[in-house]
Formats: sequence, structure tokens, C-alpha cells
Amino acid sequence: LAPRLQPGKEQPQKFPPTVRDPPVGAAACKMPPAARKAAAAAAASVLVGVLARVATAVPYIPEGFSCPGSPSAIHASARIVVHIANVSCDHVVREVKARVAGQFERWHDPHNNGTYALVSAKPRSLSLTRTTHNEEYTDKLDLNFAEEHHGCEIHGCSESQVFSVLDYSTNYCNLRMLLCGARDGCRPVLHDWHATETTVQHSIGAGTDSSACFPEEGTVLAEAPGAPGSALAGLFGAGVLLGLAVGAALALRARRPAPAGYQHLEE
Repeated sequence: LAPRLQPGKEQPQKFPPTVRDPPVGAAACKMPPAARKAAAAAAASVLVGVLARVATAVPYIPEGFSCPGSPSAIHASARIVVHIANVSCDHVVREVKARVAGQFERWHDPHNNGTYALVSAKPRSLSLTRTTHNEEYTDKLDLNFAEEHHGCEIHGCSESQVFSVLDYSTNYCNLRMLLCGARDGCRPVLHDWHATETTVQHSIGAGTDSSACFPEEGTVLAEAPGAPGSALAGLFGAGVLLGLAVGAALALRARRPAPAGYQHLEE
């Protein structure tokens, strides 16, 4: 017989024992193991993608190139290979040195009138710096020379020394201005030639626009990391850091064991 209800009192309800529902914050514990593994793999994929994005922003140095390096892990850079036919490397080295030594009377930098300085010199390699006209930024350059194909082949590498992504073709122009001839719009000091660029590489965000190397008279173009580009560069850096943080958090959350006292609900 069913028990008689007492007036004014509710009859307690009885339910079969079930697994306790976890609190909202531990909702991930209800995820089946297979789904948790899939979530961990997805988080790892996101993290790898972000790391790959960062890696591509860091200059990759191909074989045969010598780059000066930079204290900033993420920085703008450019690398070029130039061939000058029927001209010895001795002539090219002397011309580059003459342009640097001839500042600012016999020669000046057409790209915003920056200032080059010779850091070290060997028979087949030069290390230089270039400081922007406003003296705010200094880039480092390496030039290596080799007698090739009835002429001289030059491998050049220029790197920014501070955090930078956009460079408005500055690193490319750093190299081009030392190697171009009169036909390219430059003014030689000792020897003239026509330079042929056979390889041009740059980091993400860096430019290789030759017209940027010759701004109109009285115009000063932006140089990395100038004010117009610093905001975008900062957003890029913040996005990278945020992506790394989110990817790492997702990976750790997916691998975190269930809190004590809870059971995983299997399908």
C-alpha cells in the first residue's frame, strides 16, 4: 500500500542515483575522451599556426647569405642578389667605399638622405650601418662579393635593429642605393655600371618598391618603423602574443584532468 500523505507536508521525491552534474565551470569534464583529444589537437593546430606566423616574420637567411643579425626577434629585413656584368668585384668594392666616404659632397643617399657608415671591411665583404635622416633608427647591412659569370655577384642583407614589420622598402633601398648605377637613377663616384637584381627576398611586411628609394624632391617618405606603421606593427605583435596565449590556454584546458569527485559521462 502507498504511504498516506500527512496534511501540510510534501511527500519527498525519490530519484534513481545518477552521476552528479558538474558545475558550469567544469562543463568540459562532460566531454567524451575522443572529443577532448580532438579539442587538444585543434588547440595545438592553432598554436602551431601562430608560431609559424611568427617564424615567417623572422628573417630566414638562405644559404650563401651573411646577415648582420638583430636584437629584435621580429624585425623587417631584405636580401638581394645583384649581378654586375663585365665589372670586377674590386671595382664594386671601391665604388661602395667611395660612396660612403663621399657623403655628403660627392655622394648622398637618394633615399631620404640617410647616413651610411663603414663598420668593417675585408677583401670580399663589407659590413655597414645606415641611420635614417632623423637619426632615429639605424639598420645594419652585410655585402658579400664573388667573381661570377664574367662579372661580380653581390649578396646583400639589411636588417632593422628594433621591432618592426612594415619598413616602406627601407631595407631594400639600403642595399640598392649602394649598388645601383646611373641607368638606375643613381650617381656613381668612381665606376658606373648597370646592376641586375637576380634575387629579391624580404620579411613579411617589408617592401621592395624601387620607386620608394627615389622620393620626389622635397619629400621625405616614411621609414621603418615610422609613425604611420608603428601602430600596425604594434597590433601585429599584440595579435601574435594574444594568439599564443589563447592557443596555450586551450591546449592546457583540453589536457586538464577532471576535478576530484566527478565522473566523465560516456556516450
